[in-house]
Amino acid sequence: MTIELRDALDEAAEALAQVMQWRVTARAWTVVDGLVAALAEAVHSRQPMTIEERTARLQERSPARVVTSIDDPLLVDPPAPVRERVNELVHAITSATPEAADAAEDLDVR
Repeated sequence: MTIELRDALDEAAEALAQVMQWRVTARAWTVVDGLVAALAEAVHSRQPMTIEERTARLQERSPARVVTSIDDPLLVDPPAPVRERVNELVHAITSATPEAADAAEDLDVR
C-alpha cells in the first residue's frame, strides 16, 4: 500500500468517525448518505486522489460548515441506514490499514 493511499484512507476513517457525531436535518442525512456511498466507491477503487476528493465533499457537509435557519426542521442523529453504511465503510478501511483502525478506535466508532 502506498503512503498516499494509506494517508487518504486514514483521513477518510477520521471523517467518517466524525459523521457519527453529527446532528443534521433529515434532508441533510439523505445528502450525507449519498456522499458516504460515493466515498465507499472511491475506497474500493483504491485511488488516493478520488478518496481525498470525496472525503473533502463529505467534510463540507459538517454541521459546523452548514448554516441552518430557524425554519429548518429539528436536527437528528444519523439514521440507521447511514450508521450502517458508515460502520461498514470504517470496517473496510480499518481492515486495510492499522493507522486507520487506531483513528477509529480513538474516536469510538467501531
